[in-house]
Amino acid sequence: MLTRFPIASRFGLFIIIPLFVVFLTGYNILRESASDAELAVILNGINDEVVIVRDEAGIPAITGKSDNDVFFAMGFIQAQDRLWQMEYNRRLAQGRLSEVFGIDLLDTDKWMRTLGLYRASKKALHRLGAGSSKALESYTQGVNAWINQAEQLPAEFELFDYHPEPWSPVDSIAIGKLFALTLGGNAFLESRRQISQKMLSEQHYASLFPDVVISNNNHDLALASIADIASNVSQQQLLGGKNVGSNAWVISGKLTENGSPILANDPHLALQIPSVWYAAKLKGENITSSGMTLVGMPIIIFGTNNHISWGGTSLPADVQDLVSLRMNPDQGNFYQAGDKWLRFEEREEVIHIAPGFPKVLKKRIKPVKMKVLSSVYGPVVSDFIGASGQTLSLQWSALEADDTSFEALYKLNYAQDWKQFRQALSLHVAPSLNILYADKNNNIGISAAGKIPVRNSSSFGMLPTSSEHFSWNGYLDWGDMPYEYNPDRGFIVNANNKSVSDDYRHFISNDWADPARADRITDLIHEKVAKLEKVDVAYVAEMQHDLFDLSAESLLQTLGGIIREQDAQDELLKSLYDWNRDFSEKSNAAAIYMSFLRHLKLRLFKDEFIQYHRSPGLVAHTEEIIEGLEVNIVNKALTEDVFWCDNVATTYQETCKDIIPLALKDARDELTELGGSNMDDWRWQQFSQRTYKHQPFSQFKHLEHFFEREAASNGSPNTINVASYDFDESEGYIQFLGATFRQIIEMSDDTYHVMTNSTGQSGNVFSQFYDDMLTSFDINALHSMKASLAGKPITLRPSTPSQSSHVEEK
Repeated sequence: MLTRFPIASRFGLFIIIPLFVVFLTGYNILRESASDAELAVILNGINDEVVIVRDEAGIPAITGKSDNDVFFAMGFIQAQDRLWQMEYNRRLAQGRLSEVFGIDLLDTDKWMRTLGLYRASKKALHRLGAGSSKALESYTQGVNAWINQAEQLPAEFELFDYHPEPWSPVDSIAIGKLFALTLGGNAFLESRRQISQKMLSEQHYASLFPDVVISNNNHDLALASIADIASNVSQQQLLGGKNVGSNAWVISGKLTENGSPILANDPHLALQIPSVWYAAKLKGENITSSGMTLVGMPIIIFGTNNHISWGGTSLPADVQDLVSLRMNPDQGNFYQAGDKWLRFEEREEVIHIAPGFPKVLKKRIKPVKMKVLSSVYGPVVSDFIGASGQTLSLQWSALEADDTSFEALYKLNYAQDWKQFRQALSLHVAPSLNILYADKNNNIGISAAGKIPVRNSSSFGMLPTSSEHFSWNGYLDWGDMPYEYNPDRGFIVNANNKSVSDDYRHFISNDWADPARADRITDLIHEKVAKLEKVDVAYVAEMQHDLFDLSAESLLQTLGGIIREQDAQDELLKSLYDWNRDFSEKSNAAAIYMSFLRHLKLRLFKDEFIQYHRSPGLVAHTEEIIEGLEVNIVNKALTEDVFWCDNVATTYQETCKDIIPLALKDARDELTELGGSNMDDWRWQQFSQRTYKHQPFSQFKHLEHFFEREAASNGSPNTINVASYDFDESEGYIQFLGATFRQIIEMSDDTYHVMTNSTGQSGNVFSQFYDDMLTSFDINALHSMKASLAGKPITLRPSTPSQSSHVEEK
């Protein structure tokens, strides 16, 4: 795993003195680039005048006579606000970070070149219709127009001394592929399952994974290495990781205060600054969308138009499989696929590497050449780690040539009813999503979207499978994809939980989220209905900020069945029994619970993993696998599968009643070390922090504090206001994932639309909009998308044949 400051070893003290020079001399430039002076810009690429006006939160309202001119302006204004982020993400998708940041990011580039996201993006571009293709072209022209007229680029370009290449439509498609990678990755969960199988007895393995058939393949070490690489890249590049997901729910007007549907949405991704999301309001000849988009995209991903609103959650579908390839013993460039021998497709990738800092004092580094093989299933990922004799290929829906996902999102912006909504989503390929729906005719619904593979009967995709017995038999027919429309109960909830009934005839996933969040959302709606009260936007906003953990309630009930509340002697256990299950930052018991749960998992499961392991190279994966186990597995181990409670490393036969005090002692020791011996003074905020990381300066010592932002943390992985943590022995619980925006849309005649981004609109660290939403995000103060337009307008005007592009400040 990469260290927190992998680049610092090369930069060392060279960075400190130049920092002051760079930022002091650049300060006025940055202040100027962050200003909101009224401008008129003469540009090629538009047909009519377009006006951009920001509101008090820096959110642009873009108005033009044609939709393509609006998309042009969207590119222009995103480049002004987020060009560095766009450039970084493009290079990440391309596998070209080493060209700028040096050899420390070589493994990331190798991995991304192996996956081939950018190659797949080029193929996908040719599958788009005329309208969506023109939208991307217009957006691209707008991005490049800003680059070409900018007197100063963002500070990051100055610091690394390079100029961005022109943006292209492929780059925007690649942003969508990165989003699919962020929400995908289940093949590497399959790797963890395979590794667990190699480390546990059959009884213990069946307890954790009852639906997974035991496999006889011997790729455990290769799988461990691949899982390591995928995990390291995911963590370093903030590409989701464990617990990515979302909350979304929609409530019919028959249950709301003003009789109109209300839709709420908050996606859960890796925390970073600037946010991955960008808020905008678009008004052209036909488009009237507002909401949130991914930086690098011209259209709204989750939001509303004059007719419908939509929000999404990750559908944790099994859309990736690791396929074990049998190599031809006589011809090394052939592999078996079913009953045939096929030749690998082979390509060479050349990765250029920047020298260390400062460049003038460092030797040039020769480019690295790598060979990438592809099978009919997908890229061979095992070659990347040099796994001798073990060949594994990754099949993934997002790498399909016929990827029309951007087309789907484009048409979603124009949909006017449920039929058009579903027609648009039928074109979506990746990532797999649940999209919730509301319209002004008081209809609500939900539809799954994204291609979900149909596997042959001998391969369910829950473990790596041999190519001799493996195949995808196409994808689910659109008519078989799950959906629901106007249910009698009057609302729909999804929080990445199982969204199909047990008798649904197709396999979708074995990786559903714990139902605690969805159940809590449902309970809060039922509470309101039971009181004969109507739901309003204010109540929905309170729900989004809710900190009650239903899974903690279930675990404490289990504990009460083992050690009765009246028999509890340990002060920590008494505190847990008295706790209201609320994960607020001021809570004493929340800190105790989080530490206790972590140590209870280790006490229950770790000895079995180590006792039965068959390959020493797998032991390092133990804690990561254990930390990923859901609370329902812990409950099961304490009640049904009590053989987990015996520590197999001792001669004594431990019971669950013995294990609980040991885990409590571990928690006491941990919290005392981090927060002092007086437990009455412990508060969850002492032991946890929420960190918004910056790419790449979170990896640069002395710079990370300037670009990063921190805030007090609250919530748990199973609260509606979600928070997932990594534990650090010196710093405690560091929140790495949470809600990245919150949005509520009421489909009244005059649509009421409020939101808050997690950080701010701007990527410019000197801008007032860099982190201005952090406070409102914490206190749940939502911003109206119809707020007054406080900024001075930027007017984009088409050039005449006698004019060249230029800027006029008014």
